[in-house]
Amino acid sequence: MSEPKTIADFGGPYVDDGIQENPEAEMLAEQGNTLLETTAHMSRTSVKARVSFDTVGSGNPTVATASSHWGLGVAQHPTLVRTGPGLYTITYAATYDDANGVTETVGFDDARVTVRSSDATDDIYGRPVTVSGAAITIVVESPKGTAADVGDNSAAAFTVSVDALGG
Repeated sequence: MSEPKTIADFGGPYVDDGIQENPEAEMLAEQGNTLLETTAHMSRTSVKARVSFDTVGSGNPTVATASSHWGLGVAQHPTLVRTGPGLYTITYAATYDDANGVTETVGFDDARVTVRSSDATDDIYGRPVTVSGAAITIVVESPKGTAADVGDNSAAAFTVSVDALGG
């Protein structure tokens, strides 16, 4: 998971050993190579994981929704920790076993933060502070430049979505 893949990581490119006799049960090497190359492309550019949560004034937030390349279940959800006003650390497990029993290392190289408020007059902003391995620290600001858990006008909590990218 942490390294972008190429078709060679899947043993390809493949060549046909003979003619395709049963198209319902056999795949041409060209078809398989296309599938493998498409899979390799996804390892390079797609969002690896996404989590959303509501900000809190104290304690730690809870995951509202989460999805990732390695699964959708609660076991694949990250840990969310509020480390100060407007500061949150999102930590995924360092490794996951895929469906084939292969242990995959989790690592990100960037993140995208989206912040939403129920009040259109709130001046809100969110950005990654650090991205290291399987952990992302973000800051939510309202107004920009002031770390905050609630809107500058509404005093309402925000909904935050974080996309983990790369690696």
